[in-house]
Amino acid sequence: IAFKVLDLEDGDARAAYKNVIMDMRQYRKLRMHVHAEAVDENLLQDGELRAFIRIGSDYTQNYYEYEIPLTLTPHLFRPARYDQKSVIDRDKVWPEENEIVVILDVLQQAKQERNDVLRIANSPITTNSAYFYYDGVNRVTVKGNPNLSNVRTIMIGVRNPSQLTNITPDDGLAKSGNVWMNELRLTDFNEDGGWAANARFTAQLADFGRVSMSGGTSNPGFGSIDKKVQERSKEELLQYDVSSTLQFGKFFPKKAGVNIPVYMGYSETKRNPQYNPLDPDILLSAALDNAATSEERDSILYISQNYQRRKSFNLTNMRVEGSSRRQPKIYSPSNFSMTYSFNEVFSRDINTEANLNKNYSGVFSYIYNAQPKPWEPFRKVEAFKKPVFKAIRDFNMYYQPAMLRFQTNMDRRYSETQLRNVSNPDLKIQPTFNKNFNWNRLYDFKWDFTRNLKLDFTSSNIARIDEPNGTMNKDDEDYQAKRDSIWRNVTNFGRNTQYHHTVNSQY
Repeated sequence: IAFKVLDLEDGDARAAYKNVIMDMRQYRKLRMHVHAEAVDENLLQDGELRAFIRIGSDYTQNYYEYEIPLTLTPHLFRPARYDQKSVIDRDKVWPEENEIVVILDVLQQAKQERNDVLRIANSPITTNSAYFYYDGVNRVTVKGNPNLSNVRTIMIGVRNPSQLTNITPDDGLAKSGNVWMNELRLTDFNEDGGWAANARFTAQLADFGRVSMSGGTSNPGFGSIDKKVQERSKEELLQYDVSSTLQFGKFFPKKAGVNIPVYMGYSETKRNPQYNPLDPDILLSAALDNAATSEERDSILYISQNYQRRKSFNLTNMRVEGSSRRQPKIYSPSNFSMTYSFNEVFSRDINTEANLNKNYSGVFSYIYNAQPKPWEPFRKVEAFKKPVFKAIRDFNMYYQPAMLRFQTNMDRRYSETQLRNVSNPDLKIQPTFNKNFNWNRLYDFKWDFTRNLKLDFTSSNIARIDEPNGTMNKDDEDYQAKRDSIWRNVTNFGRNTQYHHTVNSQY
């Protein structure tokens, strides 16, 4: 690109821009060749014009800018005759002094220095004002909160530095010149490799059960061969998982037929980001090193970490197995079964201070299925074998029901979420709650009074257990009162929200 500026006022600039979506954190340098020459050699001297690169999320409020003074190149003329060729030294057209080499770490150092100044009481600058940092004779400008992880704009241009801010002598006059810019590029990408490891252990405890443990870790820079530079891991991962499946029925005699399968699980996952999530182009390690106190350091690490914890306990279909050769009685233990499950997930990250989800579920059921024989008192009486007494001879009656079923299911879901006020940590955001506690009951009854007279009855009831407002935390003063209120609603069988029954008789 070529810029020709005529009578560019003191402190004024001209530039061209391009909209992009780019993450520059995996590169170390930003480079560009620059050539400058005077329109009139007598009116422009070295350093009186400057070239700059501005990168950021916008052009005026959040950006980094790197500016260098330009060394002039004299005009170069080719011979008049076409058949003669001259060799022009490339370094004379694109002198090394004019090459912009932005070490991206310098931009981050400038922002960290600006942030340190901001923390000073009665600081003379604000986030919205331009902060100047000098890299030798080159000037770095930081304004707002730019970050190299989300570059949306790139601007390149020419500036006539202001006499008020220029650290070199400046006459304050307008300037004219020709400036060429070429090969804007990112170089020296981060070649630091990462590593990862996984481990797994499983133990079979005879016929009692199985215990499994697994863990994994990886660090920034890890990625498979086919991953691009931008796709490599940018976090440190630590995770482990412990689970067990046990059969506590083995503690009972085999002939008892007791079945108590239990599953227990616990896992934790920690993700420590490579970059500070509040300042995504600053390494988290650098932010921790700049912390004023150990308490501030621990706070930065805590809120930056992505953490998740899972707990689970399941007791599935606990029952006593009945004998297949015996007809179950109405009071047989094999008619009863019970299931209980508990799951808890807790997580936090940069935007969420706490997110807690608890699920409780309990099922108790009783099912009696029978194949009763009918009572037929006149079936074998000789006097009623004649056809005229067929109605009396065929008289029958079942003295017990064919099926009885009762099932009750209690399901409680509790969710508590507290968002983090990132912009103003001193102003806490109140947590939100989502509670749902239902109690479902099902009744089923089937009785064949005779072979031809049958009766079916089915009913279902849905009740809601109302809970007090607010959190259910054992550290709260009113925790016991809230707990008593819930149990009081349980003993009252909840608040009915739906009831339905069906009666069907057939002859």
